[in-house]
Amino acid sequence: MCTSVSRALKRSGEYRIRLGWVEPLGKGFFGQATYQIKGTNSFSERKAFDADLTGQYTVENARYSNGVSLRLPNASGRVSPQEEGKHL
Repeated sequence: MCTSVSRALKRSGEYRIRLGWVEPLGKGFFGQATYQIKGTNSFSERKAFDADLTGQYTVENARYSNGVSLRLPNASGRVSPQEEGKHL
C-alpha cells in the first residue's frame, strides 16, 4: 500500500518603477518623457512525503514533489510634446 502526504507553499509579489522627465521647449511648450517597468513574481512549491519505518511522514518523495517559478516583466516608454494645459 502506497500512502503519501503533501504540503504546498505559494508566494507572489508585484513591483513597479516609474521615471518621468519634463523639459521646457519654449514659451508655453514642454516635452515629457516617461519610462515604466512593472512585473509579477510567482513561486509555488509542492512537497510529497512517504512514511518512514516508524510511520512518520519524513521521507520526501521526489517523484511527486515539484516547484514552479514565474517572472513576468513588462517595460514601456513614452515621449510627448505638450502645450501648457493641452496634450498634443
